[in-house]
Amino acid sequence: MKPWNFHLYNETDWRKQFEAVPFYYWRRLNNDLNSFLNPVKGDVNQFPIQDQFSVMISTYNPERIEHLSLIIHHLLKSKKVHTVFVTWHNPSLDIPSSLYEAIDQQDYHRLKILKQSYDSLNNRFNPVDELKTDAVYIMDDDIFIDLKDLEFTFKVWKSHKDSVVGHFPRLHTYNPTTQQATYKLIGKAPYTIVLTKSMFIHSDYLFAYTCVLEPKLHEYVDNELNCEDLGFAMMASGLSHTAPTYVRPSKPLEDFGLTQGISTNNKHMPSRAICVSDFITQYWSQKDPLIKSYDTVIRFAKPEILVGNWTRVENIIVNEQL
Repeated sequence: MKPWNFHLYNETDWRKQFEAVPFYYWRRLNNDLNSFLNPVKGDVNQFPIQDQFSVMISTYNPERIEHLSLIIHHLLKSKKVHTVFVTWHNPSLDIPSSLYEAIDQQDYHRLKILKQSYDSLNNRFNPVDELKTDAVYIMDDDIFIDLKDLEFTFKVWKSHKDSVVGHFPRLHTYNPTTQQATYKLIGKAPYTIVLTKSMFIHSDYLFAYTCVLEPKLHEYVDNELNCEDLGFAMMASGLSHTAPTYVRPSKPLEDFGLTQGISTNNKHMPSRAICVSDFITQYWSQKDPLIKSYDTVIRFAKPEILVGNWTRVENIIVNEQL
């Protein structure tokens, strides 16, 4: 019964049928449902910039500001970098002005500071209103990468937009019967995870992690302080059913966290395995969303071809048989 059709029911006193609050909720739900079923059509693109990428760096310690400033200055030399967003996790401290010291003045507009109201590793994946690029490069504040390798990785991502594309592969296993998991470093394929230390993702994945993923997983991350990248990897693979993609840089990455970072703790690897187990068991119904990948992407180099020499080939074959 719609209020504007009361006359069809020959009701002499409309007040007996009109209840303002229920009709208000009915109209609001009706509008929301129509908006959901009939979304606005057209070329509306939340991330219109396709030929550049944004950078998101997480930092907390003011002791790292000097080196962080140098890293930002390095990144802004690339014309492919649209904006560098620094997620400042320390709510009790103001952002040091020294952060801008190594940055050219004409690049100030390309640096945005995202000060957080509370400290959480989940904050590194918060959606950003000013983000305009289709791609986001997420990195730790203790990673240094050659710009040509970074730009090459961006090109790889453009061909694997649903994938997490990066430089630190890891392998896990999960047994649904025992609900036990393993987590380890690897020297060869396969791998199942690419860490958030240095990775490209689609910008939509930020919203998916922060606003769609199970909030209790966010609480778990806050309590354990060492699992946000694993939750993100499972979310991305579970959402897109796409394996991660490892890109091997042509120049060595500089990882300053190898001497003082969280991963240097002896309890790091066992705690990571526990995180994998708990996430899959509690939030993915014991169905592992991570997918094995055997691919490694490297920059093309001209193959070395020798003039055929049977003596050399015979020697190789003899050595193989020894």
